[in-house]
Amino acid sequence: MNGETVQPKIVDPVNILGRLLANGKSSTEILNELYLRAYARRPSSQELDEIDTYLAAEASAGRSRRAALEGVLWSVLNSKEFQLNH
Repeated sequence: MNGETVQPKIVDPVNILGRLLANGKSSTEILNELYLRAYARRPSSQELDEIDTYLAAEASAGRSRRAALEGVLWSVLNSKEFQLNH
């Protein structure tokens, strides 16, 4: 999952993440869309809280919103839930 196949797709500016950001979607809207596409469900309140904490930490470290959300997308694609469903 870390190889030359997945990483370029995660950072592609015109992928789903790029389109959602370009459309001015909030982080919660983006997370809902990523979860629906990957897991066919919305994130739980606990998942949202944990991701919000992660996004805040990334922002505090000076990383862009896009870079932080790419980390979330990478985690979703590498999760057992995604791998077992696809």
